[in-house]
Amino acid sequence: MDNTIPICANCRKPCVGGYYTYSWKTDIWKRELIFCSDCHTKPHCKICGSRKDVAPLRDGRMYCGMCRWNGVYTIDQGRSYLVAAQKMLSERFEFPIDPTLIIKILPSEIFYQNSKERKALGYYYGNKFYNDWHFILTGDNRTLYVWQEDAVKDEIHILDGLPYPVFFNVVAHELSHSYLRRHFGAFPSKKLEEGFCEAIAAACSAFNGNPEVTECLHFLNLDPVYGDGFRMIYDMLLKQGWKAVMAYLQKNSQTKEEYVWANIYNWMSDEMAEKIRQSPVKPQLKFEKYPG
Repeated sequence: MDNTIPICANCRKPCVGGYYTYSWKTDIWKRELIFCSDCHTKPHCKICGSRKDVAPLRDGRMYCGMCRWNGVYTIDQGRSYLVAAQKMLSERFEFPIDPTLIIKILPSEIFYQNSKERKALGYYYGNKFYNDWHFILTGDNRTLYVWQEDAVKDEIHILDGLPYPVFFNVVAHELSHSYLRRHFGAFPSKKLEEGFCEAIAAACSAFNGNPEVTECLHFLNLDPVYGDGFRMIYDMLLKQGWKAVMAYLQKNSQTKEEYVWANIYNWMSDEMAEKIRQSPVKPQLKFEKYPG
């Protein structure tokens, strides 16, 4: 029997009063770290939970030394991982590659101004899909022309400082949102949409040699939308394959027309919305730019 007293990974002192072990299965760096009872109570890394060499970033986020040293802080770094993720998604899942897609690495004070979720690490912004709708109603109220301008390119916004294994995972997740927007109408269920993106990101992390990221960020995620959605789609992907997942998404997505009618009054002027509501005839949607 080995009676050797383990050494704390942080203070390097013997753990004489008990210790806590962090397994590689829950650590993105594949480590098995041991911390003494005192160090265990100290601030932990926001990303991996380690107590080793923990210090704040300029915005106050607490990162361990490993996560700080391996963070993605510049556009050049981010672009290289974007290209790698696009290549993998193209080869593994036949995602189209968009060389014009913009990636932005944003400080937390700017990132969280735009992101709707305080826990988000990245988000996909496609202006042509979200809020740049144009409407022209014909004089007889029978035809409503609906189109979108493509002047603004799609963008992926990522929180700065993410360690590269997490950064790659987040990029794959956001690229999956881009794929869904281009190939399906919309999803009434956020669990389905986010579950798909999480499942693809998890698969990409595993393909990229980081299964521990899949374990930490996805399998251990108990969130009813992201976690449960991931397990539903990932299990389907493993057991039934890609075509089954695509068929399931198609069956449970809205058509473009359904999507527009569900949101149309929030996108157009109050005057036009009221005119359509008062009309005895519901106008037919025509998805093209008004010819006049």
